[in-house]
Amino acid sequence: MKRYIILGGSIAGLTAARAIRSIDKDGEITIISAEEFLPYSKVLLTHYIAGHVNEENLYITDEQELRHLNVNMVLDTMANDIDMDNNEVILDNGVKLKFDALLLATGGNPVIPKDRIQVGCAATGLRTLKEARRIKQTANNKGNIIITGGGLVGIKLICALYEAGCTGEMVIKSNYILSKIADEEAAIRIMNHLRSKGLSIKTGMDIKRIETNGDKITVLLDNGQQKEYAMAVYCKGVRPCTDFINCMDSKKEVLKVNEYMMTQMPGVYAAGDVASTYEITTNSFKNVAIWPHAVEQGKIAGLNMAGEKIRYRGSLSRNALEILGLPFVAIGTTNFSGTEGNFDCDVKATKDSYKKFIYKKGKLAGVILLGDVLEAGELQAMIRENNNYLCE
Repeated sequence: MKRYIILGGSIAGLTAARAIRSIDKDGEITIISAEEFLPYSKVLLTHYIAGHVNEENLYITDEQELRHLNVNMVLDTMANDIDMDNNEVILDNGVKLKFDALLLATGGNPVIPKDRIQVGCAATGLRTLKEARRIKQTANNKGNIIITGGGLVGIKLICALYEAGCTGEMVIKSNYILSKIADEEAAIRIMNHLRSKGLSIKTGMDIKRIETNGDKITVLLDNGQQKEYAMAVYCKGVRPCTDFINCMDSKKEVLKVNEYMMTQMPGVYAAGDVASTYEITTNSFKNVAIWPHAVEQGKIAGLNMAGEKIRYRGSLSRNALEILGLPFVAIGTTNFSGTEGNFDCDVKATKDSYKKFIYKKGKLAGVILLGDVLEAGELQAMIRENNNYLCE
């Protein structure tokens, strides 16, 4: 009987377990999750904070399905190391588990500069249900919250706080929000839209220090300004959870996988936020950490762990969100240096919509859509077709 160990209890790990069981009816499947909750939808956390989704509706499986799959789910437990000589995972409680196939789907942690935060301050990220609970409680108490970081999570959070009737403010170091996936014109339009709702977005500044102040915190910005808040939320990036893997160079952080989702370690696969996969529009290996990719990668990893030989078709970045009534979609390569000669752009802008088409060597490689996003599905299929690739 084959022994499968899955490290990580989110969508990639759960999907892998489902895929394994569809092939191998008898193998022993164990999922190790660092959280105390059954797998839930992380993409719905801001909807939970906004009050649109109840906590019980976040969960993507239950005890009944896990019994049906005959999956052993171990909660509130982490891996401390992997012993590749003996094919063992060493857990933080000292238990050693043998494996024949291992999946690393441990996700990521928010990047929080703890050296800038006084001990005991109400500062958090937004990656887990426990963190979302803290933010929601503060929002329900009408406490003002400062968000640092203007990426997708930060934008979704400030919108959620607005919808929950809580005061949210944002400071970002860049000159405009969504700087990794949007261009300046699209970002300015989004910022103007958010500011028209009364939201505060300050650009070109960062948090220098956070200190306790009774039941409040005092936030000092690098321009000398300071103000009291109930909580600070860091949305400035994610660091993959691979530090526990002592048998590899942890400085790599993400794990490069081949087209079968296999790492360089024999019998070890990776999926989701810890996996570096081939990105088809840039011809390079990247960590494209979006939910649909985690689902697809987990499924392919699980099938291959069970003996199949299924290839991953390569990653394609796609981000879509509704920004207080303003739809935004970014697909493929949307951010590149103006000195890169292989790219050309075509922009179609009106008062109510903005569309940017990015071409690489004459073929569509990326799009930014704001306001009118009806073509998103068709354009995504076109980008896939133009960059069709199975990584070597």
